[in-house]
Amino acid sequence: MRSRVIFFSLLNVLAGLWLLVAPYALSYISGSTPYANDLLVGAAITVLAAVRMLGAYRSAWISWIVALIGVWLMIAPFVLDYLESNPRYNDIIIGALVVVFASASALS
Repeated sequence: MRSRVIFFSLLNVLAGLWLLVAPYALSYISGSTPYANDLLVGAAITVLAAVRMLGAYRSAWISWIVALIGVWLMIAPFVLDYLESNPRYNDIIIGALVVVFASASALS
Protein backbone atom coordinates (compact mmCIF):
# COMPACT_ATOMS: atom_id res chain seq x y z
CA MET A 1 0.00 0.00 0.00
CA ARG A 2 2.60 2.53 1.10
CA SER A 3 4.87 1.94 -1.89
CA ARG A 4 1.96 2.38 -4.32
CA VAL A 5 0.95 5.64 -2.65
CA ILE A 6 4.54 6.87 -2.90
CA PHE A 7 4.86 5.79 -6.54
CA PHE A 8 1.63 7.36 -7.81
CA SER A 9 2.12 10.49 -5.71
CA LEU A 10 5.63 10.85 -7.10
CA LEU A 11 4.20 10.69 -10.62
CA ASN A 12 1.84 13.52 -9.69
CA VAL A 13 4.70 15.54 -8.20
CA LEU A 14 6.47 15.18 -11.55
CA ALA A 15 3.29 16.18 -13.42
CA GLY A 16 2.97 19.23 -11.16
CA LEU A 17 6.59 20.18 -11.77
CA TRP A 18 6.02 19.82 -15.52
CA LEU A 19 3.10 22.25 -15.26
CA LEU A 20 5.40 24.75 -13.56
CA VAL A 21 7.90 24.45 -16.42
CA ALA A 22 5.45 24.05 -19.33
CA PRO A 23 4.67 27.77 -19.82
CA TYR A 24 8.36 28.33 -20.52
CA ALA A 25 9.12 25.06 -22.32
CA LEU A 26 6.09 25.34 -24.62
CA SER A 27 6.37 29.11 -25.09
CA TYR A 28 3.01 30.19 -23.72
CA ILE A 29 2.17 33.85 -24.13
CA SER A 30 3.52 35.49 -20.98
CA GLY A 31 0.76 36.55 -18.60
CA SER A 32 -1.94 34.68 -20.52
CA THR A 33 -4.69 32.70 -18.82
CA PRO A 34 -3.09 29.29 -19.59
CA TYR A 35 0.22 30.61 -18.28
CA ALA A 36 -1.24 31.62 -14.92
CA ASN A 37 -3.50 28.55 -14.68
CA ASP A 38 -0.63 26.11 -15.22
CA LEU A 39 1.55 27.85 -12.63
CA LEU A 40 -1.20 27.85 -9.98
CA VAL A 41 -2.44 24.34 -10.71
CA GLY A 42 1.11 23.00 -11.01
CA ALA A 43 2.03 24.42 -7.61
CA ALA A 44 -1.12 22.97 -6.00
CA ILE A 45 -0.58 19.50 -7.49
CA THR A 46 3.11 19.48 -6.56
CA VAL A 47 2.50 20.49 -2.94
CA LEU A 48 -0.48 18.19 -2.31
CA ALA A 49 1.10 15.17 -4.00
CA ALA A 50 4.36 15.76 -2.10
CA VAL A 51 2.47 15.88 1.21
CA ARG A 52 0.78 12.59 0.36
CA MET A 53 4.06 11.03 -0.79
CA LEU A 54 6.09 12.17 2.21
CA GLY A 55 3.92 10.79 4.96
CA ALA A 56 0.18 11.29 4.66
CA TYR A 57 -0.26 7.69 3.53
CA ARG A 58 -3.65 7.24 5.17
CA SER A 59 -5.07 10.56 3.95
CA ALA A 60 -6.66 9.42 0.69
CA TRP A 61 -8.73 12.61 0.62
CA ILE A 62 -5.59 14.51 -0.43
CA SER A 63 -5.35 12.37 -3.55
CA TRP A 64 -9.04 12.93 -4.29
CA ILE A 65 -8.45 16.69 -4.16
CA VAL A 66 -5.56 16.25 -6.60
CA ALA A 67 -7.88 14.22 -8.86
CA LEU A 68 -10.42 17.07 -8.82
CA ILE A 69 -7.65 19.51 -9.72
CA GLY A 70 -6.80 17.17 -12.62
CA VAL A 71 -10.42 17.33 -13.79
CA TRP A 72 -10.22 21.13 -13.66
CA LEU A 73 -7.03 20.97 -15.73
CA MET A 74 -8.83 18.93 -18.41
CA ILE A 75 -11.82 21.30 -18.67
CA ALA A 76 -9.91 24.57 -18.16
CA PRO A 77 -9.06 25.01 -21.87
CA PHE A 78 -12.78 25.05 -22.65
CA VAL A 79 -13.96 27.03 -19.63
CA LEU A 80 -11.19 29.63 -19.92
CA ASP A 81 -11.23 29.58 -23.76
CA TYR A 82 -7.52 29.02 -24.41
CA LEU A 83 -6.44 30.64 -27.67
CA GLU A 84 -3.23 28.64 -28.08
CA SER A 85 -3.13 24.95 -28.98
CA ASN A 86 0.04 24.02 -27.01
CA PRO A 87 -1.43 24.77 -23.58
CA ARG A 88 -4.79 23.29 -24.57
CA TYR A 89 -3.38 19.88 -25.48
CA ASN A 90 -0.86 19.94 -22.64
CA ASP A 91 -3.52 20.61 -20.01
CA ILE A 92 -5.92 17.97 -21.31
CA ILE A 93 -3.23 15.27 -21.43
CA ILE A 94 -1.58 16.16 -18.11
CA GLY A 95 -4.98 16.57 -16.46
CA ALA A 96 -5.99 13.06 -17.52
CA LEU A 97 -2.72 11.63 -16.21
CA VAL A 98 -3.14 13.46 -12.90
CA VAL A 99 -6.66 12.04 -12.48
CA VAL A 100 -5.41 8.50 -13.15
CA PHE A 101 -2.39 8.80 -10.85
CA ALA A 102 -4.34 10.51 -8.04
CA SER A 103 -7.14 7.95 -8.22
CA ALA A 104 -4.62 5.10 -8.09
CA SER A 105 -2.95 6.73 -5.09
CA ALA A 106 -6.27 7.27 -3.30
CA LEU A 107 -7.35 3.67 -3.86
CA SER A 108 -4.01 2.21 -2.71
